[in-house]
Amino acid sequence: MYRHELGHRGPWHPSVPPSVHASGTLTVFGTVNGVKTQNVLAITVTPPTLTVTAAPASVQGPDSVTFTAAATPASITWNLSSWSWTPDSGFGGISTYCNWNEKACKRLISRSGWHKASATIGEYALVDSVHVTVTPPVFKVTASPTNIPSAQSVTFTATVTPSPPNGWNLSTWTWRPDTGTGGIDNYCSWTEKTCARTISKSGWMKGTTIIGQYTLNDSAHVSVGTCDATVLTMIGEYETFQVNLHPTCPDFTNTGGTAHFSWSALNGNWAQGNPHNPWGMVRAALTTGLEATRTNYNRGEIRLSSGYRCPHGNDSVGGATNSFHMHGRAGDMYSVDHPWTEDEFNLLKAAADETSPAPIESFNWDTYPNDRHYHAAW
Repeated sequence: MYRHELGHRGPWHPSVPPSVHASGTLTVFGTVNGVKTQNVLAITVTPPTLTVTAAPASVQGPDSVTFTAAATPASITWNLSSWSWTPDSGFGGISTYCNWNEKACKRLISRSGWHKASATIGEYALVDSVHVTVTPPVFKVTASPTNIPSAQSVTFTATVTPSPPNGWNLSTWTWRPDTGTGGIDNYCSWTEKTCARTISKSGWMKGTTIIGQYTLNDSAHVSVGTCDATVLTMIGEYETFQVNLHPTCPDFTNTGGTAHFSWSALNGNWAQGNPHNPWGMVRAALTTGLEATRTNYNRGEIRLSSGYRCPHGNDSVGGATNSFHMHGRAGDMYSVDHPWTEDEFNLLKAAADETSPAPIESFNWDTYPNDRHYHAAW
């Protein structure tokens, strides 16, 4: 005979081990050479585990995700009880619900959320969940060309990256001139992802699309009017070098300067970041910040080694991909009247940091170890 504290008592044959599904003790009674004996065995039963995975666990825009439920040990026989989907916010976000008989389930996911699987294995009710993060796709509207001397055809193009598995359509195109009304010969249709129209006034073309839970918008500007050929070249560089700025003709000028900073110093200066002199782009935020810095510094002249840079010039001098020099908002500085030591650097930096508004960039002595210039942007 054997007895165990696992809910069973009965005869036992050594060749047929008892079925054990919970931890406990097993007491075995026997007679050996006419002597009755017993032995107590402790038995530990480890519950099975249920694990749910998602591949991939992060997608951009609506995309297919494969959910897999697995039980350990793999030798056991089991079935799922259910799948349940819970979006992080709102409702929906999954193309169709997974069935209880699908241990691997592939669905289109359009909203971040949790997918939970449940299974009952023996006496164990098991659950596990996995999270899927969905980020919006990138919607982009471009115009080509973006600057024209007079009325001519411009091609507007709308794209989505990555392209949704089930495709996509525009909701609307909207044209808005900078002033007044009109400026386009015929409105673009929502069915046209590429739309060529004659543009006669400066303005914005906006595209709108709805993909899954996301309503996406983007716009492209077209400038119409007199624009110097050099400026058109400079504007083209912003597209070529994929700068996060889309300037238009009025943003550029060929003259300027302030009481203490000449146009040539502001517009590139001796670091040769702008080979298109005298044309350049210098924002009022930069000139205001520089003059205020000089006032706060109050130790004499400040020399600019680099002001505005065109994208080509910025690339040639090894500037950052989206440097504020290309925005006309940054300057690299030295003191003229004092030895350029770390202490002098810190005095100039403190003067810039005290301007109002404060600089959006104000770098440290160790940022540029080759020449130790002070860089600030407003």
